[in-house]
Amino acid sequence: MVTEDKVYVTFNPWELKNISETDYLENLSTITDVLCEDILEEGYPQIYATCGWGPFSTLKIIRYGLPVA
Repeated sequence: MVTEDKVYVTFNPWELKNISETDYLENLSTITDVLCEDILEEGYPQIYATCGWGPFSTLKIIRYGLPVA
């Protein structure tokens, strides 16, 4: 009969001394779904994200480059 000894590794991080929280911003526009596709057939994929809940929901599109007017 062969027995194997199990080894458990634990990690106890130190408390940070050189950094502190200065500001906290609550995220009210959580991302609920993400799609990375070339839906408009422009030759490169865009990132589509649905954010928020209910009447405050939005569709955000991230495209490559900036438009010039």
